[in-house]
Amino acid sequence: MAHAPLSRRRFTGSALAALPFMTEMLRAEPPIATVNDRSGHLSITVMVNGRGPFRFIVDTGADRSVLADTTAAALGLRPQGAVMLAGIIRTIRTETVNVDSLAFGEHVRRDLTLPVLPRILLQADGYLGLDVLDGRRVILNFAANELTIADPVPILLSVYHDPGINVLPAQGSGGHLRTARCSVDHHLVAALVDTGAESSMGNEALYRALLAGNPDLARHSMIALTGLTGGTAIGRLIKPSQADIGRFTLTDCPIAIADLQVFDIWGLADRPALVIGMNWLRLFKRVSVDYGRKELRFELGAAGHPTLV
Repeated sequence: MAHAPLSRRRFTGSALAALPFMTEMLRAEPPIATVNDRSGHLSITVMVNGRGPFRFIVDTGADRSVLADTTAAALGLRPQGAVMLAGIIRTIRTETVNVDSLAFGEHVRRDLTLPVLPRILLQADGYLGLDVLDGRRVILNFAANELTIADPVPILLSVYHDPGINVLPAQGSGGHLRTARCSVDHHLVAALVDTGAESSMGNEALYRALLAGNPDLARHSMIALTGLTGGTAIGRLIKPSQADIGRFTLTDCPIAIADLQVFDIWGLADRPALVIGMNWLRLFKRVSVDYGRKELRFELGAAGHPTLV
């Protein structure tokens, strides 16, 4: 039986922060201990079928969670059929396994069918994607080096808006949240927060718009992009004058430009689009993606960087 491609990607490259969130005051669960991998991702401990703990990277840009082949082997999971798995560079055929339970913090997901990829590509025991994150809230606390997966803030709850916290409404379904409140050199973009991306990335439509206003961007360096499904693509590494995320302005904002199939998958190939990766996210003190409330929150660091305008 034919299967629709599943979206799984990670961006890698050679080139390459008030009051606390009111949302954090509302959570019942404690922070989930995290560690950094060599690429700067925050990861959490996960129990699979009651065994572990295993180290999983939280990927807000991935449609599906995946297991490393070593994790599947350690759990004695047998292949249950193949699917076509779409990455940023290429689509591959990969086996799946059935998982009875996936537990992280206070949350448990049951009866999952997960693709399996080589651990050498994942650099972790697995990835948590939108199939388990949708409907929840992901809080990246860079100041404390913690990541929390919590319940969403109730829609009817009024949240105090501190000047150092920027709240952006988002649209989308199935966890594919995007906001229109971002721009690069004053060009509006459709922007997504992707905790699985090491570097922020734009599409060719964005590059054409930027180049028309600033011919100097034709002078750029090159960057190698690789994906979890393997393969390598060469992109242009550009440095626009500024990027605006709501009311906050970034002046140190390198972007990797590449015409990759992930923009087609998201339906963003023909309009300026931006993936906000970890190199930008780490400029903030805290970042939250609330899939239930459909909003993004960015909190300034103590030094006031990025700039508040």
